[in-house]
Amino acid sequence: MLSIFRIGSKLVLPAIICLLPACSDKQDSELEVFKAVNESLENSKNAINKSTENILALLQDKQTDVSTSYKAKIWYPKAMVIQQLSKDTWKYVEQLKAYLRKDAGLDVQDGTLSYNEKDKDIVKRVFITNARGTELYDKLKVYKEDILSVDPGIRMAFTNSIELAGRSFDHNAQDFSTLFFSNTSPVAALSMLNQVQNNIKIVENATIQFCNNKINTSCGFL
Repeated sequence: MLSIFRIGSKLVLPAIICLLPACSDKQDSELEVFKAVNESLENSKNAINKSTENILALLQDKQTDVSTSYKAKIWYPKAMVIQQLSKDTWKYVEQLKAYLRKDAGLDVQDGTLSYNEKDKDIVKRVFITNARGTELYDKLKVYKEDILSVDPGIRMAFTNSIELAGRSFDHNAQDFSTLFFSNTSPVAALSMLNQVQNNIKIVENATIQFCNNKINTSCGFL
């Protein structure tokens, strides 16, 4: 099964979660695929972060420009709220990743992290038995609502375009946990969590850009 993650028309790298028994014969090659996906997601995160930082710098500068200061002083604080909400949710997912690695026997040898990458029971225990999947679902729901609540214009523009974990996210917590964590290896689950983090960064970037676009550079009072 291939899960595509997007916001609006932007597609990002898929987290490929194999749910078929026949996949057991291909585990080693799939591990390499997931590792490659994780590396790509890391590169994507860095690029998005740089873009967001540039937008925030522009917003901050507009506060000191007489032609834009009025609106900038309204929208810059909103952008900072978005940044903090995104940072907090991103950190929560990072903690989940650390929790999963620890349960999978995380070890450090010669500066290299190693853990049990294949045991699907580990993921099932963490995210279904211990209900971390439901917790993640709830956290992402709250994050989306908090972002939309920053401003009525943001709600109008992004209500139907924010997707943090694919269309399955629109169902319920049990379906979400079953789809992503019931038959998933630790390395695949980490890929999924990395994808969620990347989507948070995309949402942050898009909504902060929205704030920046609301400031008319020719007249800050319009």
